[in-house]
Amino acid sequence: MVEVVVRRPARIFQAAGWPGERAALDAALGAWLGDPPPELGWARSRGSRTGMALAPGRWLLLAETPALPPDTPPLLVTDLSAARVVLRLTGPDLEPLLRKGVGFDPDARAFPPGRVAQTLIHHMPVLLHRIDAPSADLLVPSSWAQALRDWFDDAAAGSP
Repeated sequence: MVEVVVRRPARIFQAAGWPGERAALDAALGAWLGDPPPELGWARSRGSRTGMALAPGRWLLLAETPALPPDTPPLLVTDLSAARVVLRLTGPDLEPLLRKGVGFDPDARAFPPGRVAQTLIHHMPVLLHRIDAPSADLLVPSSWAQALRDWFDDAAAGSP
């Protein structure tokens, strides 16, 4: 059994910068997160803020309050709040359900808490963030959110 719940962070941002500005980028993101930014493929949360390192010089930032990240050079910030939906999946059958859709091993030992991966589930782009052993967040384009929920219902019911 897996419960799928829509989470509504107040804001979702993409932040990016040029590779030659790494120290300044890390300082700006570290100030917003309250911790150094995560390494590539990892997320770091502190209080009501989460940062996920997607690619060199590119992060996805979630805020449970409307707090804006620093929008000063060299950091370029785009608000994606209306363009993304966060689905929280929780339950003992999380890994078998994810295994039906993702192209990698979602086992907690191979994909531990704090890891993030951009992948496809049933041809839909998602960002998968492992929260803890029984929970994961999937950030999906808002236009695909209902289709993904429908796929999870079908997959949980035993459909391929």
